[in-house]
Amino acid sequence: MGKYIPVEPEKWAEMVKALALVKEMDKTINASQAECRRLKEKSECQAECLEAFDKENARLKAEVERLNTGIQPEGSNDAVGRAVNVLLEKEKEIARLKAEVEHLQSENLLVREEADRYCRLWQEAKEGKQS
Repeated sequence: MGKYIPVEPEKWAEMVKALALVKEMDKTINASQAECRRLKEKSECQAECLEAFDKENARLKAEVERLNTGIQPEGSNDAVGRAVNVLLEKEKEIARLKAEVEHLQSENLLVREEADRYCRLWQEAKEGKQS
């Protein structure tokens, strides 16, 4: 004969409900653990992508800086590098010369005005007029 533990019917119903609740909680826990694993994998993937983006960003910033300064990377064509550097120097010289021309033109205008004033004074003095 098998042994069994006698249970009151009200307690049996509570035990069945509790067992159903435990099974439902196990499903929720398993689903939550699966979601945690998925999110962890996604987070790791995003961290790898972020690291790759940071490296690419640093590389592009260095390239922009190199292009702005005209410095050629090692192993590049020396003739091209020299040409770029000459071009940058010529651009600086052109800007300097343009500024110098503007300054000389303004000085020239002042000298012409002064010369015109002296010519008028000389002409007036020659004709015997005094101002």
